[in-house]
Amino acid sequence: MTRRAVAAALLALALAALAALAACGGGSGGAGGGGSGRRPATLADWNARHGAAVAGLGAALDKVADATKAGEPVGIRTSCAALRESVTEAKATLPVPDAKADADLRSALDAITGGVTDCLGAMAVGDARQLERAISQLRDGRLKLDTANAALAA
Repeated sequence: MTRRAVAAALLALALAALAALAACGGGSGGAGGGGSGRRPATLADWNARHGAAVAGLGAALDKVADATKAGEPVGIRTSCAALRESVTEAKATLPVPDAKADADLRSALDAITGGVTDCLGAMAVGDARQLERAISQLRDGRLKLDTANAALAA
């Protein structure tokens, strides 16, 4: 097998593995509403003001999963870039006024940030191993986001 064929096979394998993100689905919740000013004192207030940002993060993860399921490199790159923006928006909502929900959301954001960075880097240079790492991190981030959503709903 030529080096190019091996690279193509690894990229195809990585795309197939990233498509497994779709199977990790999961809901992303929270009531809508943005806002500015003082920090929310209760979890209910936080959800009312910032729940839409967390929901947007889940929707952006779903778009990455859909793009990878379709195996479309441009779609993967575009959806990873949009996910990066959603992460930035969600980070701006911190801290959450509940210690467990705050820790869970921060953990999810850390995992997703690593996955986004690796995804964009991998797609820029066609690095299948880096894309595989991105897949793993985004899958982990999805699971952590689902945990955070459960804590936010409590």
